[in-house]
Amino acid sequence: MNLQTTVPLSSIYTREEDFSDDLADNLDALRVGSFEDPETESNVGTRRADSVRLNFAGENKVKRRDEVMQLFPKSDYNYEYRISPKEAKVQFPVLDKGKNDRDDWDEIREKLVAMGTDIYNRINESDL
Repeated sequence: MNLQTTVPLSSIYTREEDFSDDLADNLDALRVGSFEDPETESNVGTRRADSVRLNFAGENKVKRRDEVMQLFPKSDYNYEYRISPKEAKVQFPVLDKGKNDRDDWDEIREKLVAMGTDIYNRINESDL
């Protein structure tokens, strides 16, 4: 039996836009609809509190998390740490709204994309 292994997206995609393009091109195979449909986008990409999450795995997961989090001073960013035997996680809350708040999807999407892009760019530009 072949076990699945986790491969960081950054080792496959050098740009977030490339990942989004591939995802959009393969939505039919995933049978989840299309991103022109706000409900589908909400179901695929967001949960309650629409947060951006970073996951760190491996032997040095906490050390790696701490190195990356130096890029995000607590005075400028709101985030929470979570740890499990497999992963160290950082969750950046965006809004206390989710897929059931249909009237707010445009605001949710805008803030989620802005926060995710800021975090991605800051890490990407740091060469960590």
